[in-house]
Amino acid sequence: MPWWIWLVITIGMFVVLGVGAWYVVSHALRAMGKVSQLGSTVNEKFAALNQPSADAESTEPPLFTRDLRVASERYATAHARVVERKADRRLKHMQRWEQWKHFNE
Repeated sequence: MPWWIWLVITIGMFVVLGVGAWYVVSHALRAMGKVSQLGSTVNEKFAALNQPSADAESTEPPLFTRDLRVASERYATAHARVVERKADRRLKHMQRWEQWKHFNE
């Protein structure tokens, strides 16, 4: 092969290497910016977790340290709400099926 073909191939190789290096560096810088932004966001969230909340002073003691009657009352009211929600859901389901049963009449 003549010498100028080798020159063209070598110049082409260096151009491709340069474009590849530019591509890698530009994407690395963009990724570093995103990682830096994520790190600052996470740092802000953790800093907010370390600050005492206003509710910390007004909270009541844990339930297991209180009288058993209090726990049973809370459980009873919570269970009553669960039963009520299930009954409402069943009633709505029955109403919807009644509507569909008479849809084509």
